[in-house]
Amino acid sequence: FRYTLKGLTHQKKIASTTYMNVTKAREVVQELKTSKELDITISLSPAKSRAVITLGKFFDEQYSPYIQASKRSYKDYNAFFNNHILPLWSNTPMNEITSPMISKKHLSFIQAGRQAASANKFLKILSYAYNLALLWEVDGLVENPVPKVKKFKLQNTMDRYLSKEETQRLLASATLSKSLHMKHIIEF
Repeated sequence: FRYTLKGLTHQKKIASTTYMNVTKAREVVQELKTSKELDITISLSPAKSRAVITLGKFFDEQYSPYIQASKRSYKDYNAFFNNHILPLWSNTPMNEITSPMISKKHLSFIQAGRQAASANKFLKILSYAYNLALLWEVDGLVENPVPKVKKFKLQNTMDRYLSKEETQRLLASATLSKSLHMKHIIEF
């Protein structure tokens, strides 16, 4: 049923049609509308609370075997996961790991004196794991929290200029080239 609270329209599922007929649903909605508490949970369907898989169990049973078969650098992924991700969240259900938790860990790399690329690698590997979990429709997981965390900007570019000797060798090679335009391109 739908209701408006503080100017916003909300929708609440009461139960499946297999567990409740239309008349019973109307009665329940009337009770809810008259009561002031709309946050009550209505549970008329049988309890099917399946626990969401923990990150550690997902890593051991699904992620690690998959990357061993599909990635050449799987040893790096496993080592990074074991050293930086599992110590924090091995026993945490995957749907309870939030963007602020991930952001805090991401920032801790920089605070520990590591490079921005290492911190971004943490996001890349964790995001890949979540994307696989979503692809494989892991029970209870509805979103990947990693894309909400902004990557650090990498400033690892390095300018290099040719020495006088290297410049002369390049010009000599361009002059001897079979291409008519090479010399003019290099001189420009």
